[in-house]
Amino acid sequence: GDYRTLGAVMNAEEEEFGEADNVLVELIASGTGEDNGNATLNHSCSQDAVFDWIRLADKTRCAQIKTVEFSDGSQVQFAEVCIADGGVGGGVWTGSVCLAEWLLENSHLIADKSVLEVGAGVGISGLIASRFASSVVISDYSQALTDNLRHTIQLNKDLPVSRISVDILNWNDFVNPECELSVDPVDVILGAEVVYMEHSVLPLLHTIGRCLKPDGVAMLVLGAHREGLEFFLSMIPTVGLECQEDMHFQELVRRVVGTSTLPTLTMDRAGTHFRKFSLSRKCSIGVA
Repeated sequence: GDYRTLGAVMNAEEEEFGEADNVLVELIASGTGEDNGNATLNHSCSQDAVFDWIRLADKTRCAQIKTVEFSDGSQVQFAEVCIADGGVGGGVWTGSVCLAEWLLENSHLIADKSVLEVGAGVGISGLIASRFASSVVISDYSQALTDNLRHTIQLNKDLPVSRISVDILNWNDFVNPECELSVDPVDVILGAEVVYMEHSVLPLLHTIGRCLKPDGVAMLVLGAHREGLEFFLSMIPTVGLECQEDMHFQELVRRVVGTSTLPTLTMDRAGTHFRKFSLSRKCSIGVA
């Protein structure tokens, strides 16, 4: 396609993203490259990253296998799918690597517990969680993403794959209280970079509220500047949940981003400032 828009995209101001990210995704996935005047992107996006997007939009190319190595020396392999099939869930995001590293350093909080990862993409956090949890369901909204998750699981033979299952989970289904749950309520819900547009906030919160056990906790790592974050925080009480923020999480982010073992992340477009929240029905969540 004609990607004439990309030069202008790379010079955009840092604060100009949110809906514009989706415009670029649609632009690249369609292959038209038409400049509608709305395509903007965080200027921290490198030229290589932009052309990674183009590569992912090409359905004729095979999935690329990448590896993340964590601070304890463990590794997770994952496969990417093209944007045209998997949307923005087709590649790994920095926030998911940070959440996975946090789980390694706080494994006692998920030990022997049932875990659900929502909006999993390539499933980095859920795969790490499987090392400690009694069971893990890794979920996303499309067949292409869940098929890719099953492929990614097979790449990681050293993980306890018998504890891991994959499910299609559409958050919009959970807005209807009469909708039957497709998964059993769990002790822990994980999510990384799952808040990016206001219209997805209430479906996500209803999904968390319905899939969490009464004494469970949801652990979310969210981009600090994402559209919808403030709306998300304001709407948490409406589904009967409370929220605490880990005020020290950014220290971990700096360590993760600074490590040489972090691969080039195709979806790393929102900077490196993340916030971690714990949601629970209980007054005392037990972790900041």
